[in-house]
Amino acid sequence: HGMKDNLKEPCRECPFKKSSFKGWLGGLTAQETHDLVLDEANFACHMTRKKPDAQMSRCKGSQLFLIHHCKLPKKNEALRIALQQTKKEGHDIELYLGFDFLQHHSV
Repeated sequence: HGMKDNLKEPCRECPFKKSSFKGWLGGLTAQETHDLVLDEANFACHMTRKKPDAQMSRCKGSQLFLIHHCKLPKKNEALRIALQQTKKEGHDIELYLGFDFLQHHSV
């Protein structure tokens, strides 16, 4: 019943990409988003958040964010498996990490 792991790339509006709109986090603060992702939450792509849980897609940008932070999930097995697949795919996308993410999205 978990989230779908069907996205191949971050969506065009992904808040983790350097091309993202400043402050566009779908109702969460920059700190809340940062903390949820690093705490291994099942973080949905904001383009799918209004769908039923089983139809939401896991945010590819948040996975790349975790990979770049060298974070290997310990308590979320589905996320760990998704990250392994994302690593195999190889991505070359400019992301905001850590402080830069917080600074970009803090309004």
